[in-house]
Amino acid sequence: MFYQLHLQSRNRKLGPMPAAYADRQSCPDACVLRRNGCYAEQLPVRRIWDSLADRGVDFVEFCHQVDELIGPRRLWRYGVAGDLPGIGDMISPPDMDRLVGVNHRRPVLCYTHKPVLGTGPIARSNRELIAGAIRLGFLVNLSADNPAQADQLAALGLAPVVTVLPVAYGRRKKKTGGWAESIPEFRDRIAPLPTHTPGGRRIAICPATYSRTTCAECRACARPREAVISFPAHGAQARKAENAHLAARDVLPGWPWTFADHRAMAEVMADEAGTRAA
Repeated sequence: MFYQLHLQSRNRKLGPMPAAYADRQSCPDACVLRRNGCYAEQLPVRRIWDSLADRGVDFVEFCHQVDELIGPRRLWRYGVAGDLPGIGDMISPPDMDRLVGVNHRRPVLCYTHKPVLGTGPIARSNRELIAGAIRLGFLVNLSADNPAQADQLAALGLAPVVTVLPVAYGRRKKKTGGWAESIPEFRDRIAPLPTHTPGGRRIAICPATYSRTTCAECRACARPREAVISFPAHGAQARKAENAHLAARDVLPGWPWTFADHRAMAEVMADEAGTRAA
């Protein structure tokens, strides 16, 4: 498999941080977004992903680059496209151990769709490797397809959780670029519906999806937390993902899919910090 490390991302949402791309073979078969609305299949990310075979390096060299080229405490993004090391559903134990080692407890933005639910050997192994990585300072976010699945992942007590939400929860954009609604209009539109998962966990919309905030500024996904950070389906294939019922699958009958008293992620995180301090 091939990998590529960019020392300074040009992605507006990420901000100026190192960003790594992993081979398509690392994507799990279990991921329902695979060839079904995945943002990494959209330009410009797809162009970089397609170039890995020609411009990428093998995993050993990639780990050497992470070890040598990223500053000791600098936030970086693993897997802008692709998933944790290992072909298909299973995380590779030796490769994961190597990646965690060369990270040296740096803050990292990392998400995985590798399966962790159930009692099968792959899920058990993946859980053990993710738990070990987190203990050694390599934080991994578990990616859910909807808030109902987010509850299942959070119940593991393994790692922080993120989820996909329907298009309706994203701030509307103009076809020609730019926002079609102001922040107050956006908040008013989504105000009538709940801020929690079916299991009662708080949901916070990623601020980079509706404002000029970047991941480099926010850093919430690089920290342990209780809130489930959500990403409204977006981009050229957003409707394809939604039509496949990715965001609404397993939703309880009659459960609404908007937010009743929406709060920004910063408000949710501040509230959590206050609760812990008390």
